[in-house]
Amino acid sequence: MSEITSPLSTALADRYRIERELGAGGMATVYLAHDLKHDRKVAIKVLRPELAAVIGAERFVREIKLTSPLVHPHIVPLYDSGTVDGTPFFVMPFIEGESLRHRLRRDGRLPVAEAVQIAGEVAEALEFAHGRGILHRDIKPENILLQAGHALVADFGVARALTRAAAPPSPAGGDRLTGDGLALGTAEYVSPEQASGDEGVDGRSDLYSLGCVLYEMLTGAPPFTGNSPREVMARRFRESPRPVRELRPEVSPGLAGVVERTLAAEPDARFSTATEFLAALRAPEQASSSVRIPAGRRQWGWAAAVLAAGVLAGIALHARGPARLETRRVVVARLSNETGDSAMAYLGRLAADRLTTSLAGIRGLEVVTSARVIPSRLTTGLQVDSLDDPARLRTLAEETAAGTLVSGSYFREGGRILLQAEITDANDGTLVAAVGPIGAPAARVEAAVDSLSRGVDAALRARLDRGRARRAPQQQRVGPSA
Repeated sequence: MSEITSPLSTALADRYRIERELGAGGMATVYLAHDLKHDRKVAIKVLRPELAAVIGAERFVREIKLTSPLVHPHIVPLYDSGTVDGTPFFVMPFIEGESLRHRLRRDGRLPVAEAVQIAGEVAEALEFAHGRGILHRDIKPENILLQAGHALVADFGVARALTRAAAPPSPAGGDRLTGDGLALGTAEYVSPEQASGDEGVDGRSDLYSLGCVLYEMLTGAPPFTGNSPREVMARRFRESPRPVRELRPEVSPGLAGVVERTLAAEPDARFSTATEFLAALRAPEQASSSVRIPAGRRQWGWAAAVLAAGVLAGIALHARGPARLETRRVVVARLSNETGDSAMAYLGRLAADRLTTSLAGIRGLEVVTSARVIPSRLTTGLQVDSLDDPARLRTLAEETAAGTLVSGSYFREGGRILLQAEITDANDGTLVAAVGPIGAPAARVEAAVDSLSRGVDAALRARLDRGRARRAPQQQRVGPSA
């Protein structure tokens, strides 16, 4: 057996017989096992060790136990949970069948009636869980299992357990809902408000994700796709999804209206509850299709887009092995000009200079700008250090030996200029934080630059503080063993 399986088998030998590995993902490894006491097959999910090291095993187990009362025909229940050598595990029934993801890969879009049935059953699960104060936070085809023609929602509460376990205690005591810049979700399905790290997300966020799944079941693809998570979120930021009936004319106007309303960027424009969504879904001819999805999704803005891109697989870890680049060394790239106006080209350098000056005042950081190191292979025309390609940004980080990268862009919306910035861990490509968009009239754009600079400054100071807090307990343990 593998290095993980052996201690797991030994520790659980009196309860479960581990049979084989079913699969592994960014969050956990899943094993098929036999429940000795109840004589049944179960699936045991074991969190990846590096994830467990970050979040705290005991807190995760405590949080996930809160989902144990979720007993519903369309929810995969939690049977058991615990830790093995400091690594959390949880036990669920083994579902004979396939995931909705496998079905979509095999068949593409589904029959309309079946898509409506699956969406309705998932909504029933959400209705039940939301009524008990529990959100899912990661509704996607991978977490919808199909058994005997019906849908079951898996991993209820896992995302919540991860965020709460990873968050440091609040000053007032207790736990925060989210912390450490942590957000969970998958680019194609995450709601704008969840992606932006909003602590006030509610059931409408899960409904947005379900709307994305329903759109995919009807059309064969999510509302927004791309070659990378960043591209997916950028398209969501700039575009509206193609109308369902344009891609599949046999979908009724009422059902198309249900999908459209569920995908509204603003939570207040969506169905307020899963119950309301269900009523409209099952009587689509009565559903209003008057709610239009605004292009651009400006209110949630770029913070939603880029933050989701950095955490899509679940959780952004900074513990995947020894760092090749120094995290406390920061390189600031010129912001990319997306206004289409060459007269605004100066703004990218101005913003980089302001950011550099501001960050240089943070104790513990060493700051460089891309203007100091501009390898010839990175140059493109006149904007030699306006780098918006991830590979070129990575090269820039390597050239400056900087483990933290500050980049961004600016664009025009009417008479206003909007700026946004993102802070990326150059060692693993995960997003640390996003700031913006921050806007101002073109004549007063320097005020927006200063606001952006203050936001990036605050985000990096917070990151340093979190790093010191994490190191403190380790330093306290240093010393001769008993």
